[in-house]
Amino acid sequence: AMLRMNVDSVSRLSHEDRKSMLGELNLQDQDELHSMIPSKYRINKVPLNLPEALTEYELKKLMRQQELKNVNCVDGATCFLGAGVYDHEIPSVVDHVVTKQEFLTGY
Repeated sequence: AMLRMNVDSVSRLSHEDRKSMLGELNLQDQDELHSMIPSKYRINKVPLNLPEALTEYELKKLMRQQELKNVNCVDGATCFLGAGVYDHEIPSVVDHVVTKQEFLTGY
């Protein structure tokens, strides 16, 4: 039996629901589910020390504030975009030369 639920309800699963989902995956327990994650990367403290959830409006406001901390090339930062390609003058004759039949190929 496939169990469908939203993310908010995962933390409120009953023991039977957890056992059923693990059974569908042919696993004995939750530790076996997480066994592929090296122990040094697992979070073992419960509850996690996380900040309060934000509303969509609060999150957008926070992200805009963080965005304002960014510095861009217009503000005088060194730009490494384009791997060395930068704004420079290309004479108009170049377009005419590179479109000549001698330079075109079918490949």
